[in-house]
Amino acid sequence: MSCGIHLFAEKRVDGVWVHAQEDDVVTEKTGCGEYRSIPHEKDLCDIQNYELFAMLAGVRNYYQIKPIAEPRGLPTDLSSFVAERAEAWYGDAHNYSWLTLQELKGFDWTGHNFTRRAFVTTEDAERYRAIGVQPSCIIRCGDNPGPPPPRHEYFEWMVTYAEEAKDFLERTVPKLEKFGEPGDVRIVFWFDN
Repeated sequence: MSCGIHLFAEKRVDGVWVHAQEDDVVTEKTGCGEYRSIPHEKDLCDIQNYELFAMLAGVRNYYQIKPIAEPRGLPTDLSSFVAERAEAWYGDAHNYSWLTLQELKGFDWTGHNFTRRAFVTTEDAERYRAIGVQPSCIIRCGDNPGPPPPRHEYFEWMVTYAEEAKDFLERTVPKLEKFGEPGDVRIVFWFDN
């Protein structure tokens, strides 16, 4: 069963947290009534990256990654839209948490790393050993891998958080920066299975 992230941005305006993407909210009519959501193309984090999930909240943590912060639950001063979305996921979501943009920007993404273990092509393993290029095609295998598939080998290598979270850092964080000062912007998120 796969795991996805539901991530929303909030900004503080006159001391009150509001949904930062309120202009992007659409209302859809369903058989159960109206449903307010953010269109997929406006989604801040459409990334399914288990290592990123582990960095944000320890979720799907197959590599003993130390999270930026343990899950904190939902903030008590949640914006109405994000509260509505959280309520809609009640019972089907887990590991509710939040982080400020200041925390994300202040975190040492290059100074933290983890050891990835996977099956990689023999060609990728040789390229990594020769010039340090990260393997591009991996097959997760855990701690007890068994025999590798044809033309693959079991391989371990160091990965920085920055390397693994590149999409998040290059696509999501710049969008968050447009909402305000780092101490006045936060992400609120949870996960589903």
